[in-house]
Amino acid sequence: MKTHRDELEFLDRGGRPTLADMLDRMTFRPSRGSIELNGARMVLSRATFGADLQDELIRRFGEHEAMVLLLRLGYRNGREDAEFIRRAWPNLDIGDAFTAGTRIHMVTGTVRVETLHNDFDFKNNRFSGDFLWHDSVEAMEYARRHGRATKPVCWAQTGYAAGYASVFFSKLILYKEVSCAAMGDKSCRVVGKTVDDWGKDDPFVRIFLDEVLVTRPETSPRMRKEGVAQGSKAAGILEDMIVAPVHRELEQLARAGLSTLITGPDGAGCFKAAAWLHTRRFPSGQLHRVHGASDTLRR
Repeated sequence: MKTHRDELEFLDRGGRPTLADMLDRMTFRPSRGSIELNGARMVLSRATFGADLQDELIRRFGEHEAMVLLLRLGYRNGREDAEFIRRAWPNLDIGDAFTAGTRIHMVTGTVRVETLHNDFDFKNNRFSGDFLWHDSVEAMEYARRHGRATKPVCWAQTGYAAGYASVFFSKLILYKEVSCAAMGDKSCRVVGKTVDDWGKDDPFVRIFLDEVLVTRPETSPRMRKEGVAQGSKAAGILEDMIVAPVHRELEQLARAGLSTLITGPDGAGCFKAAAWLHTRRFPSGQLHRVHGASDTLRR
């Protein structure tokens, strides 16, 4: 990999793994069509892919739902990267593993992070941080396509930062983008605190707790607005998607006429599966839900 001469010294800055460490562990296997970072599969793609995804989500579901989805995907990605760093470099000091999030964000070409303030105490769940994001791929692509934004647009990166940091604390860490290059600012700026320090009544905290972190099956605003006929059709499609992994087993149970107990964690789709099986077996009956217990079928 080619690196500009004026960047070489920068590669060894910070804790371990440094950018140089990460680049040294990156392997390109052209015969397999794969790129790996310390054994983990990576993908090199054009920056426009993320911008296309954001545009399509906004077009199909609206700006708010698009933001929620990208915050959620970023949050999951951040948590996965934090766990990856801890597995791949198991002897790291916890502080180095924590700050490695800024470096892995840079080595993937997402953004260059400048730390203004970073104060953390893992034992006492205390954290506050203030960072500048230079050349954010989300902000630059948005501005290139749409001109100046009216609000911050680095949704996936903000979610990523929250997900990565939260792995190291027993409290949720949330970041807010308080300025954004897409709005005409020189760089993006993000501030991170524990959810308690932000306050449970903070509007962004409520979005994160009520919408970003939920695991229950959801339908989009577009589906909800299409009227009774379209809504029923969309709900049927969603139900089919939820039931698909266990469709064969449900079909066998329906044909056998066996009594069935469906169990699983909240949000796993148990009630949808029970409703599907109930419709097949008892077209004229009613399905009753027992709250706090497994979903059951009753005539």
